Amino acid sequence: MTRRRLRIGVVGAGNASSHHLAGWRRLPGCDVVHIVDQVPERAERRAREYGVPRSGGTVQELVASGAVDALDVITPAPAHAGIVEHALASGIHVLCQKPVADTREDIARIYDAAVAGPGRLMIHENWRYRSWFRELRRRIDGDELGTVFHLSSSARFAGTVTTPRHPGTPFSLARQPFFAEMDRFLILESVIHQLDVTRYLLGEPDVLYARSHRVSDRVRGEDVATVVLGFPGATAVVDRSYASKGREAPPLLSESVVVEGTAGTAFISASGELRIVTEDAATRRVDVVPPEADPYVASYARAIRAFARGIVTGAAFETDIHDNLSTMRLVFAAYESAESGRALGRAEIDATIPVGVRTTGRVAP
Repeated sequence: MTRRRLRIGVVGAGNASSHHLAGWRRLPGCDVVHIVDQVPERAERRAREYGVPRSGGTVQELVASGAVDALDVITPAPAHAGIVEHALASGIHVLCQKPVADTREDIARIYDAAVAGPGRLMIHENWRYRSWFRELRRRIDGDELGTVFHLSSSARFAGTVTTPRHPGTPFSLARQPFFAEMDRFLILESVIHQLDVTRYLLGEPDVLYARSHRVSDRVRGEDVATVVLGFPGATAVVDRSYASKGREAPPLLSESVVVEGTAGTAFISASGELRIVTEDAATRRVDVVPPEADPYVASYARAIRAFARGIVTGAAFETDIHDNLSTMRLVFAAYESAESGRALGRAEIDATIPVGVRTTGRVAP
């Protein structure tokens, strides 16, 4: 890039856009110059709120205008393929909100577009950019926990069911009404974060087994899920529920995560506090790392900074399409396992998304 400042167009002005825009605001050298949304009034409101000079029109018009170097795509997954294909082919770089797509066909389209370029694609998987997960990865890489043999990641609350705090519309459906219409919901939308973080911390699993349930009659898809991942010498258990009454009221800042190794255990609380406890025959040591200020927006800003840095320097994106395909395979494998009632081995996990081979139709619910 030869310009001193990157010009960013935001596509989508829904609930998540506020976190993205707050993240861009933290980044010097970048200007959000335009917001597009299917509802022009919504784009206009977001533009006023964050001081963005222009809004309205279509993605095609924005790309053709030459007014942006990159797009931050924050639309629901079914819209991603068309936007990403068009932008990348036009030489516009794209930061695409997860999930990158919700069908094998659209994932293949996006993969082909990312390989062909000339624009470059990064998937916005901000969970792994949370400060406590970055620090935990550093501690694991530094062998502070010894050989890791178990990971658990859990988040359970009332998101799709009513409570005294949310007697009319459940918490999660008030924030994101489209959740109610998703045939595949919790794993694709939320457990995906936990699966990506587990990969980030432990690498690629050899086997996967999943169970899921629909508890609330207000959603079409599953709102409770458990995924067990097998690694050489280690096991990870990932669970999430949006249908659990009597739990801590949402929103939760973090999943509760426990990583056990031969030298000690790391604990991440729902508030994002990281506690490392190590022991030998004579000594017990406790190291507490508090969460950073405003950590939710900070994780968005950190992911956005990585995107901008990659554009400017040409460095590879940590969450490029190749990395993200490994996360998406776990998502698709979890659905296949839950539907079939059996565990999937590595070859079967890989086969859930045959990269570069186009398939037709949407994945059956």
